[in-house]
Formats: sequence, C-alpha cells, structure tokens
Amino acid sequence: MSHDSQPRVGQVVRGRVVEHHPYGITVDIGAPQLGVVVITMLEDEPRSQHPRFPPVGTEVECVLLGFTAIGDQPRLSMRPSDVSGARH
Repeated sequence: MSHDSQPRVGQVVRGRVVEHHPYGITVDIGAPQLGVVVITMLEDEPRSQHPRFPPVGTEVECVLLGFTAIGDQPRLSMRPSDVSGARH
C-alpha cells in the first residue's frame, strides 16, 4: 500500500491475522506496518481477561483508531460496535 493510499482514521479496513501476542494480535491491513489490536479492542464485552483470538490467517474487519507514536503502527479495533459505528 502506498503512502497515498494509507487508510484514514475511522475507516473500516480488512486484514488477515498474522500473529498472537500476550497483549493482543497483529493484523496485516496492507499498510507499511502491521496493525495491532490490543486485548481490550477485540470484543465489546470481554468474557474474561483472555478473550478468544481469531486464528492466524483469519480475515477480519477492523476500524483504524490511529497510529502509535513510536513506529507509526496502525492501532485497530475489532469491537463489533466500533466496526458498525464506523460504517454509519
């Protein structure tokens, strides 16, 4: 993805789960950096401190929340309410 076509904050993006980490997951959304979804941004109402991570290779929809201060990594949310809200 070129810098010109970088997704905008608030936009719904599709990507593929690349890795699981103790803090969440990384998702390839086609941006220069892998996106990160922290545990608290996986579900609207987490069932526990250890929500289910989508399997590696799964295609997911996320909302771009912004970029990290260090590394310019996309910060993403997979919360259904965020994805739905971004579409309206």
